[in-house]
Amino acid sequence: MSRIRKLLTARARGVTFSAAAAVAFASVFVAVPAMADSPGASHSPEHVWVDPTVRNLDGNYEWSFAIHFPEISGPAVTSASAPEFTTGPVHCQAPEAIDGGVLSCEGQGNAIPGEYVVDVELMGLAGVLHTWEVPLTVCPLTGCADVFSLTISPSTLIVWANPNIYDQTFGTYVFNTDWNPVEVAIDDLVDANGSPPEGDAYPVTERPMNGSNFGYRGAFTSPGYYYSTVTMYDEFGNPHEADYTVRVCTVETCRDLLGLANTGVDSLSIGVAAAAAVGLSGIGFAIVATRKRVKRS
Repeated sequence: MSRIRKLLTARARGVTFSAAAAVAFASVFVAVPAMADSPGASHSPEHVWVDPTVRNLDGNYEWSFAIHFPEISGPAVTSASAPEFTTGPVHCQAPEAIDGGVLSCEGQGNAIPGEYVVDVELMGLAGVLHTWEVPLTVCPLTGCADVFSLTISPSTLIVWANPNIYDQTFGTYVFNTDWNPVEVAIDDLVDANGSPPEGDAYPVTERPMNGSNFGYRGAFTSPGYYYSTVTMYDEFGNPHEADYTVRVCTVETCRDLLGLANTGVDSLSIGVAAAAAVGLSGIGFAIVATRKRVKRS
């Protein structure tokens, strides 16, 4: 199998080596690739995708990923093999001698749908130091839009507010496969009549990816059921929507969730106890959501 090679900087010794890179690749095709990076090494994104309906400005197909490795202690060299994922020539460039360097490839001709593996090695004087196995998928000729999907779990989020939020069920983004999102937008909440809830609540979300969470901050002053939609855009600009429900609760309106009969139990004491038990549950969220869905032409 032919390989591309690029000598890396021996950063610990302050010595730089250089060499020309060869760009001839041999094809690799596997039905169910087993992906594993060596301990301490990683790559991003974790899965590389090619959409046959999306070409670059030169009319070719391209993909790339960054490789990450621990500090090296001597001279080292990277080598990589990648599939011929198009019917024409494939030209690739190995990364420079920096952690997070990008390995990129561009293929001419027509895309060849299938599952591939990109193998990368970091070699030192003692042999192979680190390895990477990067999954590459070329979607069907119709594109990747129908391959990716999004759901919200759970489909109903419970938010306790009286009026400020003091406990809530966070929603989780669930992908059918690890496709790469680039943007998330969250619609305003409305009830069955199209009216928004009273108060000043707003959505917050972690970085959009499979398994990330989202929820709300602020105040809900009108209990009830409200509805919204999450729109997640994949790396090719395709939108993927998922509906969900928010049930805004007070102790008085959601006694069914507390297992209490309507017998005049002291609602204030219950509310204070609940707030004390979960007061730190929202830590770690990044406020990057938008209140209105971004409109795409």
